[in-house]
Order: sequence, then structure tokens, then C-alpha cells
Amino acid sequence: MAIFLEDPHMRKAARVVVFFGMLTLAPACSELAGIEPGEAWFEGACLSDGDCVASVPDCRAVVGCRDGTCAFVDSTRGTPLPAQIGGDCAQRVCDGHGDVEILADPNDADDQNACTADLCVGTVALHEPLESIPCYTGLPETRGRGVCIDGIQHCDDGQPVGGCEGEVLPSEESCISPLDDDCDGEANEEGEGCTCVPGTQMPCYTGPEGTRNVGICHDGTQVCRSDGLGYAACTGDGLPAAETCDNEALDQDCNGKVNEAGADCKCGDGWLQLGNGEICDDGNDDETDACTSLCAPPACGDGFVQPGEPCDDGNDDETDACTSSCALPVCGDGFVQASEPCDDGNDDETDACTSSCALPVCGDGFLQPSNGEACDDGNQSDADACLTSCAPASWQVSAGMEFNCARFGDGRIKCWGSNAQGQLGIEGDANMGDGIGEMGAALPVTYLGGAKAIDIVSGAHHTCALLEDHSVRCWGLNDDGQLGLGTVDLGDDHTTTAIAIAAGAFHTCAILADGAVKCWGHNACGQLGLGDITNRGGSPEDMGNNLPAVDLGAGNRAIAISAGLSHTCAILASGAVKCWGDGGLGKLGNGSPGSADCLFPPPMGDLLPAVDLGTGNTAIAISAGYQHTCVILQDGAVKCWGRNHDGRLGIGDTEHRGDEPGEMGDVLPAVNLGTGNVAIAISAGNKHTCALLGGGEVKCWGSNASGQLGLGDTWGRGAMPGHMGDALPAVDLGAGKTAVAVAASSAGFGYHTCALLQGGAVKCWGSNTSGQLGLGDTQNRGGGPGEMGDALPAVSLW
Repeated sequence: MAIFLEDPHMRKAARVVVFFGMLTLAPACSELAGIEPGEAWFEGACLSDGDCVASVPDCRAVVGCRDGTCAFVDSTRGTPLPAQIGGDCAQRVCDGHGDVEILADPNDADDQNACTADLCVGTVALHEPLESIPCYTGLPETRGRGVCIDGIQHCDDGQPVGGCEGEVLPSEESCISPLDDDCDGEANEEGEGCTCVPGTQMPCYTGPEGTRNVGICHDGTQVCRSDGLGYAACTGDGLPAAETCDNEALDQDCNGKVNEAGADCKCGDGWLQLGNGEICDDGNDDETDACTSLCAPPACGDGFVQPGEPCDDGNDDETDACTSSCALPVCGDGFVQASEPCDDGNDDETDACTSSCALPVCGDGFLQPSNGEACDDGNQSDADACLTSCAPASWQVSAGMEFNCARFGDGRIKCWGSNAQGQLGIEGDANMGDGIGEMGAALPVTYLGGAKAIDIVSGAHHTCALLEDHSVRCWGLNDDGQLGLGTVDLGDDHTTTAIAIAAGAFHTCAILADGAVKCWGHNACGQLGLGDITNRGGSPEDMGNNLPAVDLGAGNRAIAISAGLSHTCAILASGAVKCWGDGGLGKLGNGSPGSADCLFPPPMGDLLPAVDLGTGNTAIAISAGYQHTCVILQDGAVKCWGRNHDGRLGIGDTEHRGDEPGEMGDVLPAVNLGTGNVAIAISAGNKHTCALLGGGEVKCWGSNASGQLGLGDTWGRGAMPGHMGDALPAVDLGAGKTAVAVAASSAGFGYHTCALLQGGAVKCWGSNTSGQLGLGDTQNRGGGPGEMGDALPAVSLW
């Protein structure tokens, strides 16, 4: 008989065995039997269950006394004990043999004191006192929304003292600025400046188009409602009525004519009714005298051949043997005959009919503005500056928040979509492109005073053009000085002419001829790169020689620049990238987690580090989006960093990059664009990103709620493994169509994308709330089957 007794000094390796009076040492039973932790094993002699006791009950469960031997089950190694000591940088776990093992826990340093920075060194907890901590006293749901940002609370000897300083709390909402003042996630939904001032009146008219202020028709009035969000119904306007003949010669039906109809109007009654169009009325129907039965003097076309008339068939049918001029028909007489498609009576090739009495057509070599032509080079090739539609080829497209602009080869600009702040650069503030008849020839050219544009950029509500003389002109919203007073003064030195421009949501930047950078506009997060948070551009004293250049570091000059919501990035001549402004969520790529960056702008100059792009990598293109940044590297690869909730970084997850140490450089993966693909252009939007590939294809990823990815559905891409690479379809631009540029809207509510196609046509898809797709309606495109490809019309610009 063998009795297993537990030896407390040897229980992990062996046990004492008494066998027929012989005392021997044997290996542990679980080791001999191959029993893994969690399976029952036996150890120690017993008479009852009460004799079986586990030294650490949390790590060894007692099964009971079985056949005179204690049976136990050990917890798996690494099983945490229920009771832990908080803040000791250690975790107590089971060792798999019924005892306790101590492991270092680098995440268990929190001493529940916000004024200390807690760190584990092995199993030793260090608590470094902080000078200040972020704070916010508003409602939790408003924190970080709209204008609401954290303040700081000072610490003294590791304890918080004083109140919260520098925080921005919700205020009453208004429409005076484009910001979300009450931090509820919506902007300009109510308050001062919204739609109208209660009680104010404005003229209105509800009659048919073309009758306003004609005849008896006149305006009424409409009064702004008490809530200031709209006008009440129009009252008091005069509308068209049935026309009658009267001595006062009133135009009752408001068609520009008087007494032309009515039961009391009668030709041949012997009374001359000038208001009814009568030239004579002799009371008879004798066609041979001085007044015909039409109450008009005898004339060609009355059916009677009079002296000097070779013919008169009594009609004005120009296709028969006698024209309404009572002459035999010939080409150029101004009358269309049966064999003539047109006849305007002249040989002017620029109007609606040629001298051969043929209709003008695109490609006949004659510029015919009356036929809607903006150019005509005598061919039907899309490869030159004049498309087969006889419209100038677009050379560039830019995307604002809910509007777009196209620049043409002749330096003209046309913009469409939202125009509430004048961002389209045309007369009035009406949107263009959200209604029928607003595009094409009806879309005005942006007024540049005769100057020609060589570059165009768009922010949230403003637009800037780089002109042929390398000056900069801006228009639209100017609450933060982002227009730089319209015609931007960069200084009086020859090196202050601009060679490149960039528009952020509410700020603007330019690269000067010597490679220096100057920025103006909104600066709450230091996005102007001047080491402070003071706006610039709202007065003449801010601009010109008084506007400092951004300190890029000793000997550095910029060759490319891009601006986002509240940050700015530049590529230096060395191929390095530097970013400044709001570093929250990692958009600067400097490993800072960030919300305090808006209160304390990062240092500039040599103290501002370059973004770590990876070993040997340099950037050749850059795009700063709403809250993320992307670059194209020297080998055509794409890397993105910053906010990633919706997969806009295109790396198969939703983790932000660049807001923690060790996330950039070689660790940051490149975007998988598919087998053999390289990027030649990149555009970072609001919540999505698009790349132009070397073969002219466009691929987009990120949020897709409005169809902005152009894939015929509203499913996002880039946030899950398997979304990217060859699994990510290219945007269907139409049979045989390729792109030469792409623009993703990057401001506030910008959820659309535009592509400039080979040949100069423009196609846009995604959100269309203000007509920004330029299709004459407000219907989104790209989010449903059959909406892309040849089914998606090009924007009509001429």
C-alpha cells in the first residue's frame, strides 16, 4: 500500500511515498501522469475532506479526500488573483503549482492622484509631481466639441490647487462665426445672425416668373419670424389677372402688353383701339382699301398681292414659294426654307447660322457663343485645350467644404455649390449647381479683374487664387482674417512674391520665392507657425512686412505646403516634412497625444522636429486633411497619420497614429494600394482620403456615409483587415476614362470628392447638399448602385 503525503518543503518537485514500510521520494504525481494544470491530481494522506487544505485557495481548489489521498486542482499559470494591491506596479498570479507568483505590471502605477505622472520601473512605482493638468468644468458631452477645449489646473506638491484656467466653455450659439459655439455638434443652427432679424421685412413676389413688376403686378412683403430662422408667408403682392380692354390701358395679365385681349375688344367695330394693337379700323373687311379686316394697313402677307410684291400667299410660312417679305426665298434672306436648317440673313460665322444656311456645330472651326461654345479649334479631340463639347479644358479642381472651383487653361475660374459667404466669387450669395439651369453657360466666371490664375485653393468658406504675376487674391468668409484683406500683401521685397498657396479650413499660407512660408487667418492652435495663438490678417497692420515668416529651422526652405483644420505641414527642400499647429490625435506625427497643444503651440525653428517617415524616406507630395495628414514618398508609397476612427489612414484598423511614441518611422505601415500600384497625387479629406495612381485610376478609403468613396455603396473602407490593396476597388469614372488629379473636401462638413479627367472634364460624387456636385440638384451620388461610371455626368461648366 502507498500513502501520498505532502511535504511542504518539496511539494513543487516531489512527494514522500510510504510503500510497505519503505520511505521513498517520488516525482510529483502530475509530472509522472502528464497532468496539466487544471486537471485533478492527488497528494498527501487523509482520512476526511477536512484533512485536505490548500495553502493558496485562490490558486489551488480542494476536490476532497479520495481513497485516503487528498485530491486538488491547480489554476492555470498566470491566472490573476481576485485581490490585487493597486498602484504597486505588480500583479499577483497563480504559478500553476498552487502557489503565488509576482509579475511586473507596467500599467499599475496609478496612485489616483491626477497631479502626478505615474511610472513603473520593474515593480517599483514612481510618482513624479506635475506642474499642471488638463481640466474642464463644462458638461462632459461638450468637452472637445466645437470651440470647447480643455483648460489647465495648477498643481502644488502633487495636489491640484486653484481653478481651471484657459478652458473654453459653451456659449450661446450664433451665426456670426462658422464655429459650434454651444458645443452640441452642430454649427449655426440658431442664434444671432441666423437667416434674418425678427421683425425685419423684405420684398417678395409669388406670381409666375417674368411677371414681377410688369403691368399691375408688384411686390408684397414678408416679415422675419420671431425665431429669426425664416420669413413668414408673402402678403400684399399684386398678381396677374384676366386681361380686358379699358380706356386706362392697364396690363392686367402682366405680359408687357395692354388691351390685347378681352370680350370688349373687336376689330372692325369702327373704333381705333391703339391699346389693342390696332393701327387702323374703318369698320369694314375690304382688303383693297387703306385698312384690312385685320385693322392694319395693307402689307405683305395679308393674302393680296400689292404693287411691288412678287408674291403674297397670305401666310408667314418661310418654307413655301413666298416669304413673309413677299419675296422669292433665297439663302441669306433671313427666312428658313424647307431645304435650309437655318437662315439668319447674314454671313457671320459666329452666330446661330452660317453663311451657307447650315447650323453651326462644335468642331467647324468657328467660335459660336450663341450656340453655347466657349472654344472651337476645328477638331473633335479631347487631347487639346478645347474639348469635343467646345468647352475649355479644366486644368485644376479644388474642393471646399460644400463647394468646388475649376481653373481653366486660359486662367479663368468657375466655382459652384455653397455661396453663403461669397466663396464662389460671383455677384450675390445664391448657391450655384443645386437647381436646373444654373450650370454651363449660366454659371458666371469668378471675377478676377482681368487677371489670370495659375493656382486655386479652397478652404471651408473661402477661396484663394495665385495669379500670373505671383500675387495672391482671396474671397469669401473673413471672420478670422483668412482673406488677408482680399488682395494679399506679402511684403514689398521681390522675394515676397508667392510661388505656391494652401488653404486650411480658416487659415491660408503661401510659399514665397525664397522658400519662406507666411500664413494668416485663424491661429487658435498655432497653425500660423508664429509661436503664439493670435490671429493675423484682419487689419493692414497684420500683413506685408509686419507678417513674420514661419521659422522652419536654420537653412530650411519649403517646396510644398498643405493646410488642414488647425494644422499646417510643409515639405522642405531636403524632402523632410515639418508640421505645426494642433497636435491632437497625432496629426503632426510627433508622438504627442495632445489636447493641450492648442493652448501651448509647439516650439518652432530647430526645436520643431521633422516627421519620422522611416529609414531613408523623403516626401514628394503632402496633403493635410481635417484631422489627419498623408504624404507620398519618393518610391510612390503613401503614409498617413493622425485621426483614424473611420479608417481614413488606410491601414486596416481604427487606431490613431502619431499620438504616441513609437508609432511613426519604420513602424508606421504604408497604405496598401494594390499590386504594382504607386501614387502620383494624394488628397486628405474630412474623414476620407483619395489617391491618384500611376495608371490614372483613383482609389479612396475612410468614411463613406455620403458615397464620397465613389464605390456605389455607403460602406466605409480602410478600418478593417482586408479592406485595402487589391480588395479596394478603383472609382468607376466611366468607360475609358482616367484621371489626372483628385480633390477630397477636407473642411467641416465636406463629404464629397472631385476628379479632373484626362482631357479636362470634371466629375464629382458624394454629398450634394448645396449643389457641390454641379448636377443641377441636391441628390447625393456614389452611394448607390448605378450612380457612378458613365451614369455619373461630368460637371457642365460652359
